[in-house]
Amino acid sequence: MAQRLSSDERARIEAMRAAGSSVDDVARHLGRHRSTVYRELDRDSGGGGYDARAAQALGRDLEFMGMLFESMALRDQRVYAQALDARVCYYGDDTNLEADAVIEGLDGQWAAVEVKLGGAAATSAAMESLRAVRSRIDTDRRGAPARLIVVTAFGPGYQTDDGIAVVPLTALKP
Repeated sequence: MAQRLSSDERARIEAMRAAGSSVDDVARHLGRHRSTVYRELDRDSGGGGYDARAAQALGRDLEFMGMLFESMALRDQRVYAQALDARVCYYGDDTNLEADAVIEGLDGQWAAVEVKLGGAAATSAAMESLRAVRSRIDTDRRGAPARLIVVTAFGPGYQTDDGIAVVPLTALKP
């Protein structure tokens, strides 16, 4: 998984670009792929050029928004689960594998849920995490999951060939 740029790396990008360094030179200096530097500059350059402090603040804001979205989505899932006499809990194990929510019905069926604010990379990572959760659970004891779900902020709903449902938050209901 790609590592986020640190505030030091962003400051180096700003300084090197202001000094006239090419994107390739900056990428080599940071030990990053040039597409990482291009994306950073595209995403965080205003009319006045690249500003490392603004880019760092935006990164924190996006992370914070992701946490808020996850909290909102989990709250909604708890409300819907309560209406169905189901319960919602968190799954985490000793290998740092986790699912944001596991919804368990009275009939013993369960679904694992990952919540992501958006983006293809985040959705793909969530799918991989859910596949790992599915492979790690003792299905003889717990049964196979009735559903694996990635809840997103926007975009179309769809199902993968291996049964993972990608669902925008607005499509959830009891």
